[in-house]
Amino acid sequence: MTDFYKPLSIFLGAMTVIGGTAFSADSAAVPAAPEKPPVITYADQVRQMMPVAWWSFESEKQDLGEVEGSLTLGKPGPTAKDFQSFAAGNRAALFGSKDGKAQGFIRVEDPGAGSQFDFDNGDPITIEAWVNPDADSPKNGNMYVLGKGRTSNPGEAANNQNYGFRLFESGGFLKLSWLFRSRAEGDQPQDWHRWDSSSGFKSGSGWHHVAISYVFGDPDSVRGFIDGERVEGMWNPGYAGATKRPPVVDDDDIWVGTSGGKGAAVTFHGLLDEVALYRRTLSEEQLTDRFPVEPYTPPIPAEGITEGKVRVEIIEDLGKIGKWPRRFPKPSLAYDEEVFGFFQVPQKYIEAGVRGDWTNPFMIRAAAKVTLPAGEQRLLLRSRGKSRLWLDGKVIAENEFGNFGGGAHNEIAETEKVTGKDLRYLGPGDRETLIKVTGDGKEHLLVLEMIAGNGRVRATLGETTVSWQQADESFVLLSPGTRVVPLTDDGWESYRRERNEYYPRLNQELRLVLRENEDAYWQKRHARASEAIAAKPKSAGEGIDAILEAGWAKTNAELAEVTDGIRFSDQIKPLLAENCYRCHEEKTKGGLRLSTREGALKGGDSEMAAIVPGKPEESLLLELIHPDAGDDIMPPKGDPLTESDRQLIAQWIREGASYAESGTRIEPAKLTSDLEFLRRVTLDTIGVVPSADEIAAFLADDPENRRSQVIDRLLADARWADHWTSYWQDVLAENPNILKPSLNNSGPFRFWIHEALLDNLAMDRFVTELIMMKGSVTNGGPAGFGMAAQNDVPMAAKAHILSTAFLGVEMKCARCHDAPYHESKQKDLFQLAAMLKQETLKLPESSSVPMSTFAGRKPLIEITLKPGEMIAPAWPEPFSEAFLTEVDPSLLRDPRDSRERLAALITSPENERFPQVIVNRIWKQFLGAGIVDPVDDWEASKPSHPELLAWLSRELVANAYDLKHVSRLILNSEAYQREAHPLDPGMSPDFSFSVQRRMTAEQVVDSLFASVGKDLESEELTMDNDGTQVEKTMISLGFPKRAWEFTSLSNERDRPSLAIPKAQAIVDV
Repeated sequence: MTDFYKPLSIFLGAMTVIGGTAFSADSAAVPAAPEKPPVITYADQVRQMMPVAWWSFESEKQDLGEVEGSLTLGKPGPTAKDFQSFAAGNRAALFGSKDGKAQGFIRVEDPGAGSQFDFDNGDPITIEAWVNPDADSPKNGNMYVLGKGRTSNPGEAANNQNYGFRLFESGGFLKLSWLFRSRAEGDQPQDWHRWDSSSGFKSGSGWHHVAISYVFGDPDSVRGFIDGERVEGMWNPGYAGATKRPPVVDDDDIWVGTSGGKGAAVTFHGLLDEVALYRRTLSEEQLTDRFPVEPYTPPIPAEGITEGKVRVEIIEDLGKIGKWPRRFPKPSLAYDEEVFGFFQVPQKYIEAGVRGDWTNPFMIRAAAKVTLPAGEQRLLLRSRGKSRLWLDGKVIAENEFGNFGGGAHNEIAETEKVTGKDLRYLGPGDRETLIKVTGDGKEHLLVLEMIAGNGRVRATLGETTVSWQQADESFVLLSPGTRVVPLTDDGWESYRRERNEYYPRLNQELRLVLRENEDAYWQKRHARASEAIAAKPKSAGEGIDAILEAGWAKTNAELAEVTDGIRFSDQIKPLLAENCYRCHEEKTKGGLRLSTREGALKGGDSEMAAIVPGKPEESLLLELIHPDAGDDIMPPKGDPLTESDRQLIAQWIREGASYAESGTRIEPAKLTSDLEFLRRVTLDTIGVVPSADEIAAFLADDPENRRSQVIDRLLADARWADHWTSYWQDVLAENPNILKPSLNNSGPFRFWIHEALLDNLAMDRFVTELIMMKGSVTNGGPAGFGMAAQNDVPMAAKAHILSTAFLGVEMKCARCHDAPYHESKQKDLFQLAAMLKQETLKLPESSSVPMSTFAGRKPLIEITLKPGEMIAPAWPEPFSEAFLTEVDPSLLRDPRDSRERLAALITSPENERFPQVIVNRIWKQFLGAGIVDPVDDWEASKPSHPELLAWLSRELVANAYDLKHVSRLILNSEAYQREAHPLDPGMSPDFSFSVQRRMTAEQVVDSLFASVGKDLESEELTMDNDGTQVEKTMISLGFPKRAWEFTSLSNERDRPSLAIPKAQAIVDV
């Protein structure tokens, strides 16, 4: 690096440094600007103001100061395309690496006492820069643009900030921060003084010009500028406030891009250009000229405006809070409406088609060619956010933001009430303005612009409308076509219901376009999975009914061999189930399983047979159940077996220890009647009882194939997604709270579940999207799965959910210690959690059981992880041994991403457990009992029909993990269509009949409405009806239409003000 500061020691006065060259500020006068200058280049604007230092980043190497860390020159900067004063090839510098992991800054040595870089009382200062920070700026960070002191350099005093110009993050926005340290005077110690702007710009919204000016000793002189506009601010009361005291002045370095410990929170990540330091205060006019833009009028949409339609555009990255930007980005989305009535916008989707978030704020721009009758007309503008109405390029009405205080005790402003025939009341949080215009019967361009959100409160539309008063004094929504929507309660509700049917269709169109971008990858994965499954030997049986019938025949043959004597099923099995199965059937403690004869004869880790047929004296089981067994007694808790029970088991062993189930032969139940079948299959697929029309259509089909035909219709019905969403909500512990999330509340990823089912997403893709946790946290994306409010290690909670949901491994106990009745250790769970977190985790004390808990007694649990231990991301060893060791690298698009690797390990075709768990879950939902039960804890029991499980899982993998394919196989089987009977307690299902089931709560609610032909209607599920609250405390779940869309109403503490009457009645059911 160029060491140009050595010659600076010969200069004593105020100096100017530009591009590594030093010259005296007295050596040249500031050039006078011409009266009407042409466009002055940005470089000339800076040069005219004689900066004492200027980093233009135009050179191929950085020659003003020394670079430390990662800094890349030659990056595209602001150009004439967007800002007319810049050259076309203007260059900037990238501070830090592109992935945000590496950091870089520029270090400039202070020449010495009284240098041009030292500022004291009475000295004016201006710092300006063009900044383009990364979208993922550090939360609550204070990124330095330029500062002097506070470097932690050896030999320098701590906290010696002469001045610091920073950008601080607040709610996704970057605001200006001016910081300095006053020096000690008399009995007054040093203190911090910080001024913050009240507005800012959105992270990741492109290039912005920022500037700060101040005269030391005059606290009222501070001024901040963003994009050529002065911004309000205040001296932060958390510091020492405004002061006239002089700042600390010493010979510490000047740093560009960081400070102090050079941590991520204080280091600039992104692009910087034209950083300049002046010993003068630049005027407001001069700083406004830094951000030159043409006067704004709403542009005509690029696609034009369709006759009779309202063209709606969504514009993101506005860059500012609370003000109209001076320039707007291009629209992110455009679509057509029929009237000027807005209460929602289409969803934003990212990457693979998962829900994201529109930036907060965003703007809707609605334009149409309208014709107003001749004469005086009255238009009514209503809006939730800041809005303005343009007519032929001129603003004719404006509404300001409401009170966005963020609390629940805001004052309600008095508004002039607009009257009209049956006019709908103004919505809570909305504003209205009545406008009188003179119509001429000709076509005019009308444009509505409204900013939704302010970067802190939720970005909502309320009931934003432009309406026109007719001759009868009623208002109708303004329309460029023939559509008439009265602005009455009935008219608005009818319009809202209709648009609520339209938006899901539009959302699916938008979503599927993005999903198509991923199709090639998943087709490749599914082709590979088909090859992998084809290479494995097929099971002996083919087809559900054939496999079951073969099993029944075998069982019936065994029954014929059962002789007189002690009967296993009703004499021995109940004893083992009550006293032994908890550890040796539901679990496999000591490697011993007593639920099968093979397991008992094999024994456990001791390698001694638990049962030796015909020889009770050699059977370890009898020794362990004896009261004299000491610490090894079985069961370890509760009363020991009685003498008579032990004698019974001994006699059973003496007779040969037969496990044959006695009882009647298995005779399959008869098939249901057609109407019984229709009711069952309709409830099981779409979650409601069949309607009269559906019954009639079913009976009109050919009796020979009417069942298969209705199955096909139901599997193609969009209501399939409604019914199965509630199931996966339970499995994945989806439990959002609309008011102040508390312990383990998740985000509302229900909407992602529903859309994935609606799109019939392959199950391996479904699980991968879930684990990747991308998209929105509060607006329905899979990132909401990653939220676990008030949990010390949220990803540990998520790892537990994933292991039970998709691997059948119960790890609940491993959350705080090694599981006493499972194979899982706490380390295993936290390794998975670290994979989800994508970094090493530290075990907190709150996630461990203190050993003092067991003072004076032998603990029943083991604690092999100690608080403070670090756990790196890893696939647990037991999983590696049981499922698969490693994943094929070709399945990974980013091998460094531990989440993607975890998703691939779970869904890899080599992992046979995953498809088995999925088909077992579907089987239980349809048949009432699982092939493995419980479905989420496979250590508890072995498959009752292993061949059937293997065949179904093979079908799932071979058919691209399509749930509907497996569902069709099951629903068309005689096993599913047989009559239902109760399953006796303790009995294993043989699936000769369907097990009786209760309807779920969702099925009951939805069927009640369906039975009477009524739509489910409710209020909006939110406590923020006026849109004044922040999303981290209040969210909206919309207007429910099916039972799965409800959640806790958060009013359990008898708070009448939180009542949602219609919703409460449904939730109570």
